Amino acid sequence: MATPSFSSIEKWILQRIHAAIGHPPIRLALGRGPEILLADIEPLASVLISDWSTLARLVLNPEIGFGDGYSEGRIEVEGDLVLLMETVLRSMKDAATMDATKSPRSNPNILETESTELSNLFSQCSRVLA
Repeated sequence: MATPSFSSIEKWILQRIHAAIGHPPIRLALGRGPEILLADIEPLASVLISDWSTLARLVLNPEIGFGDGYSEGRIEVEGDLVLLMETVLRSMKDAATMDATKSPRSNPNILETESTELSNLFSQCSRVLA
């Protein structure tokens, strides 16, 4: 079985984050690597994540991970920060509402359901890199 490249893993993680926050019209990018962008919509803003550790923090605890990463300069926003935050929060609320209508077990932190799987992935990657 071929080992996936880190580029494909990074892209998969960015896709999961984008899906978990309800597919808002924003661009997500990790360093100079992969990016996620809805092809048919002009992005309101771009979120540039500088490295793997910042991406991991963002996945494991999105609110604190974003705030810490932004304040430390490891996450950059190209565009209007306030518009970005409003759009993402609205999109997350809409996604949570849709999930609640589909499933009786609605999770208020929609990224939390992915954190265990992604944490295991990061552990495996760390072992490969060590």
